[in-house]
Amino acid sequence: MKTPITRVLTSMVLILAVAGSWPLPAASSQQTDERKEVFTMVAVPTSGSARITIDFTMRLNEFTTDQEVMELIEILREGGTDELRRTLEKVEKGKLSPKGRIGADVAVARVRKTEKGERFIVITARTIPGLEVYVSGRSRDYPFGWFEFEIDEEGKMVDMGTFIMAAKLSFNKEGQFEIESYGMQPYQLTNIKRW
Repeated sequence: MKTPITRVLTSMVLILAVAGSWPLPAASSQQTDERKEVFTMVAVPTSGSARITIDFTMRLNEFTTDQEVMELIEILREGGTDELRRTLEKVEKGKLSPKGRIGADVAVARVRKTEKGERFIVITARTIPGLEVYVSGRSRDYPFGWFEFEIDEEGKMVDMGTFIMAAKLSFNKEGQFEIESYGMQPYQLTNIKRW
């Protein structure tokens, strides 16, 4: 059974936030290929989540440009979830590596300045196990991973972040952008460190 929508944003907020058009200092170029980041973090279950703690290493080799995200928004709006997933499967902005598991490519990586440091949003096209494909369950409609966290200037976490293991990204009838978690509450991200 799916959980309630975790976040509802207008399409304009999607463009400004998820798309990464957040204002940045003029002297700083945050959305360039030159900036690379490495983080470690721990995903901790919340009430209603699976009782498994997951250690991650996240390597960001490139950040998604505003133009790229505008194109992804149009793909989602016009082609829906399946078309967006097919597109993101071909994109590699970095690597997400859970300890002891097969990793996934980072498809979207965005960052913005905050009062305390920087906030990151990372999206993956999650690996769908063969059993899910075989049984054609509803979980296949939730093919993305969503990470959101903030770190300070010293590279340490500001507050606990959020990890949605199986997320659905869509526009509703009112044109609002929705992020929905399937089958479990989002995990909390803790022990986040920049290396």
